[in-house]
Parts: sequence; C-alpha cells; structure tokens
Amino acid sequence: MVTAGGKIAALAWTQAGAIRRSVARGALSLRAHPALSAPQTPVAQPSALFSQRQVRRLSGYAHRMARADDRLLRRLADPRIRGLRTWEYGMLLGYLRHRGLKPERALDVGTGDSAFPRYLVASGAVGRITTLDLPQALEEQAADSAARAAASGVEQLVGSMLDIPAPDASFDLVTCISAIEHLDGQPSPAVTRSHQRFLADTTVALGEMARVLRPGGLLYLTTDAYLPERQTTDGWAKFDSGGVIWSAYRFDDIEPTFVETLATAGLRPVAPPELDRRLLVADPGRSTFRGRYFTTFALLGERADAPRLR
Repeated sequence: MVTAGGKIAALAWTQAGAIRRSVARGALSLRAHPALSAPQTPVAQPSALFSQRQVRRLSGYAHRMARADDRLLRRLADPRIRGLRTWEYGMLLGYLRHRGLKPERALDVGTGDSAFPRYLVASGAVGRITTLDLPQALEEQAADSAARAAASGVEQLVGSMLDIPAPDASFDLVTCISAIEHLDGQPSPAVTRSHQRFLADTTVALGEMARVLRPGGLLYLTTDAYLPERQTTDGWAKFDSGGVIWSAYRFDDIEPTFVETLATAGLRPVAPPELDRRLLVADPGRSTFRGRYFTTFALLGERADAPRLR
C-alpha cells in the first residue's frame, strides 16, 4: 500500500526528473547554437519591464555565456524561469555595448551562486569585480564557488547591502540582480518584515549602492513586482510558500521606492524608464514564471552627483 507521503515523494521525484531533462534539452539547444551566429544586440533602453520579445533579441548574449561557463549554461537553460536570466544579463551587457563602456571596477550585490560576475570579467565587460553576500547567503553556494571566484580574480566581500563594507565612491558599476527583494526576510517566517519595513530597508540599500558609486558610475538592478489587485498567488514554489506572495514589490512601489529614491541619491535614469503597468496588463509576454500579473523590472541609473542619503 502506497502512503500519502510516498505519493508526494514520488511526485516530487518525477517533477525533479522532468526539470532535469528539460534543463538538459535547453542546455543542448544553447550549446548547439553557433557562438557567433546571433548578434550581440546593443540596448539603448535598459530600464524596462521583462519582455519575451526582448529575450529573443538578446539571444546572442545567452549563447556566448552558455558556451563560456557550465554554471551559466544551467542557469540560462532552466525552463522554470523562461528566459528571465537571458533578459537580466543581456540588458546590462547590451547597454554597455551600446555605450562602448568597460567599467574598471564593479560590485555585484547579493551574488549567491551566480557565475555572472565571473563572466563579466572573463568576457572583458568589466575590468575587476567584487561580490557581496551575507555570511549565510540565501542561495547556497557550490563547494568550489570560492575557488572558482579566486581563480577568476573575483574578490569576495561578506556583509549586508544595508551597510556595504566599502568606502564612498569605490566602484564604476554596481549590479544587484534579483537580490534586493529578499530584504523582506523570506522564506523564514521568524524574520519576515512588514511591507513598510521592507520598503524602508529597500530605500537604505539603494542609498548604500549609490554611496559606493563614483561620479558617472552606473547602478543596474532587477527585481520582481506584481499587480496586487489582479495577482493573489505566487508561482514561485521553491520554498513551499503555499502560494503566498513574498519577496516581491507591489507595482505601485516602483516609482516612490526605486525611481524617486535613486533620484534623491543623485542617480538619473540613462533613458526614460518604460515601466507602465498597462504593458503588463495587455501583454502576457511581460509576465514571469511567478504569475500572469507578475513581472521583473530593470533600472539602470547613472550617478550625476554626490548621494544625499545616509
């Protein structure tokens, strides 16, 4: 007789196997693509909502990343995120290409086990890069992550984005890719913050990122947002949240919490942001794996003067 627990375990095993097979198929597709056949499309407007159409335009970056690093290959091929990492990484690479920029010193905030910082150095997109993560990062790192980082010339810092352990005006580029939303304390209910505290901590983190930027430096961040009047569940089941929405911003938080805070901190968008909620309502291609009225947005700002936050 098969128990209920046994059925759940069997289902989980079956789903895990299906995901592994799907990742393998995606990896083969990315690796099979000739490295130089897809163009590396310049991006003039990086402050925007996620778009599947843009994912296709950025495929040249994805194929090059996939051929350069096994970890990036697996992350880009994961079917559960449907091109999201291609979009997040490609928008930054495309903008640097558009401007002909190579930041000399970069900081990646909330890196986890991402191989993207190593790729930025290896591909020549930046000169040097430092990663910042908590002592116990949310995303568990592979056993050889530190060795790989050291071999690639990546410096690792331990600390919080709420108090970045670096002097003022230290970096030419700061990146924070799908990390700032974890300031809400999830997935641990014991440290979950109220929404107002979540937004207040976000403001502090943005001020810290602006503080460590040099004049003329760039801040690139991505994070998730949703329409609360239309979206009441969360498709991100990684931590078995039971469908409750967590680690995400309400769409109406974007302007006051992100755009206005960065402006106060002395950063201006490199191009007018395209963040109209009507784009998400009208186009399912703007949705992410978390739900029909979930999206990811990117902001890229340039420090024009000294930050006024602290």
